[in-house]
Amino acid sequence: MRSLSKITVLDLSRLLPGGYASLLLCEMGARVIKIEQPGVGDYHRAVISGGLLPSHTRVIHQGKESLALDLKSKEGQEIFLKLVKKSDVVIESFRPHVLDKMGLGFRSLRKVQPKIILCSMTGFGQKGAQSHMAGHDMNFVGLSGLFHKMRDRSGRPVLPDFQIADMAVGMEAAMKISAALVERQKTKKGQHIDCSMLGAARSWSRFCEFEKKESTILGGALVRYGLYETLDGKWMTLGALEDKFWKKFCGLIGKPEWKNLNFEEENEIRTNFEKVFKEKTQKEWTELGEKEDICLFPVEENPDLTQYSKKTPQVGEQTRRLLQSVGVKL
Repeated sequence: MRSLSKITVLDLSRLLPGGYASLLLCEMGARVIKIEQPGVGDYHRAVISGGLLPSHTRVIHQGKESLALDLKSKEGQEIFLKLVKKSDVVIESFRPHVLDKMGLGFRSLRKVQPKIILCSMTGFGQKGAQSHMAGHDMNFVGLSGLFHKMRDRSGRPVLPDFQIADMAVGMEAAMKISAALVERQKTKKGQHIDCSMLGAARSWSRFCEFEKKESTILGGALVRYGLYETLDGKWMTLGALEDKFWKKFCGLIGKPEWKNLNFEEENEIRTNFEKVFKEKTQKEWTELGEKEDICLFPVEENPDLTQYSKKTPQVGEQTRRLLQSVGVKL
């Protein structure tokens, strides 16, 4: 359901956190207009020109409208405030109080639109000793403690090719904005939402067992829950946590003697278990998993993401109509 189809979002943010938040809102039906700096735009555009993160940029902007606006100029600020008057949400990722210094902080926005919801996304939040400091995804993942539990078998922390804190705060922002829209229906008032990357990462870290030095149940300690290399050098994921799946799997691979092993005994068969997976190709294991329903699936190298490939609307005409509706001469 496109439950936010009557909501308009102005996205001032750059890079992944704010872009992901507004993308989630867009996928729920909201109209998202990216306000970008003339000649520079979202930093994602510079990154894609260097060939570093083309998939990020292609995905993060889909379904959104875009408008170049110089918020440091008087004219640009006037146009922006006119847009705010007809909008519901503003997302920004400047350092704390930057919008205030520009005359576009929450107090200024709610003067023209009392029901506006401003979501500020920063590294450390709007207050505190570190709030003025810059940082990127890996810094906040490290501070959250998540890297402490993300290690390879040699004990070295692993840097994943996936921005955990960026995505976590984007999801949190979209959730809090949606909640604020529900609250606004009752109060008829907007609010200023404070989202921090460190806070979002720490929220996820609550599910790690930091007091344990060894691998956790879901972190490699169990043979029945892990990643396994196949005959053709590819990988499978086995998530047979429940006994019904584990016992069925053991029977299918001709190892009934493994069915009733406790968790400690399971670890003793790890080497032999890994050898079993190298007896078949990924395709053969995948076919078995699809047939038998045993929580066995492949590690996809080229996953099908067509469900997320939305057509970008004809943003030029839509943006032109919006600007004309707020009295901007083109």
